[in-house]
Amino acid sequence: MAQNQLHQLNSCVRSSKIFDEFHFSSSQQFNDFNKMVITAKQKQSYQIYQLRNRLKQLQTTLNVNSMEELQFNKDINAEINNQIQVVKEVQEEFKQKLLLTVEEARKQLQVIIS
Repeated sequence: MAQNQLHQLNSCVRSSKIFDEFHFSSSQQFNDFNKMVITAKQKQSYQIYQLRNRLKQLQTTLNVNSMEELQFNKDINAEINNQIQVVKEVQEEFKQKLLLTVEEARKQLQVIIS
């Protein structure tokens, strides 16, 4: 009966395109082959698990870097806006002084003309 099962197993394996090159002469060989397949699947699963974890780490790093860069850009924009405000204030002060100077010059010119 075991010989019949082994024969059926070999027939199934032979009919499978994936395992054409394998022929099991004993159930021990089949068990060894099964262990190799299971081990390979476990290694592959573990590698996928590791890759997923690494991807999560990279996404987290990317998100943190993006948030830091966003904050940096906000800080730079705030500083630029502060500098623009300072320039506007200086321009307004200069304009007022210039108007006073022009007004004083006009008054002195009026005095000279009169």
